[in-house]
Amino acid sequence: MSPRRKPTAPGVEIVLDRPRRLVYDFNALAAIEETLGINALDPALWEDAALMTATRLRAVLWAGLLADDPDLTIEAVGAMLTPDRIETATEALTAALAASYPDGGEDADPDRPPEARRRRPTG
Repeated sequence: MSPRRKPTAPGVEIVLDRPRRLVYDFNALAAIEETLGINALDPALWEDAALMTATRLRAVLWAGLLADDPDLTIEAVGAMLTPDRIETATEALTAALAASYPDGGEDADPDRPPEARRRRPTG
């Protein structure tokens, strides 16, 4: 059994077989890249819904759950995903990813004071 990592990136709760924590730290992004052979830092992966296939959704969820359960297999995540859970899973994925960015904390933590929030540069 692998030791559970204490996530440093914020995450969100998702209920699959049990309540779990979905965290997108750099380890999760690296796991996505290693599993899918794609660049997890490419914004198109996250912004273009047409790119999110069943294979990608399963891998992205699995990678985000590794901080909560390092022994979790990608096949186990696939077994937890059912058609009626896809919308919940994608909403949790979106919230967890947003929370992992500095300006994502605004939505993830409404009690955080505005002066503590950083904005990404535009333009």
